[in-house]
Amino acid sequence: MVENLITAERYNTLLKSVHWKKSKIRYREENDLSEDIYMDDELFERINCTLDAREYTHDYLRNLGAHGSLRNSGFFKHEIDRKMFFRTRDSLTELELILTRTSKLNDRGRAYILEWGRRHYE
Repeated sequence: MVENLITAERYNTLLKSVHWKKSKIRYREENDLSEDIYMDDELFERINCTLDAREYTHDYLRNLGAHGSLRNSGFFKHEIDRKMFFRTRDSLTELELILTRTSKLNDRGRAYILEWGRRHYE
C-alpha cells in the first residue's frame, strides 16, 4: 500500500477545502457512492496495487496530495529526474487520476487521495 501519502493534518484540511468538497460531491454523484466513502473499494485497491508496483510514482503522488498538481518548474537536476517525471505523469494519466493537459488531480484523483486518508486516519 502507498505509504505516507498525506499527513493527517493535510487530510483534514482537504476535507474542508471548498474545491475538494465540490469535487467530492461530483465524484460521489457520478459513481453513486454513499456518504461514508470516497471511492469504490475495488477501484481503490486496483489503483493502489498499480501504484505500489510503480514505486517511482509515490513521491509525485505525495506532491499531488500536498499541492494538487505536479510541480514541474522546467528545471531538472539530472536527466533521470526528467524521465521519471514524465513516466510518472503518464502512469497517473493512464490511471485517470490527473488531467492530461494540466497535470492536476481530477475528481477521481482527489477521491483516491481522500479515500486513502479515510482508511488511514478515520
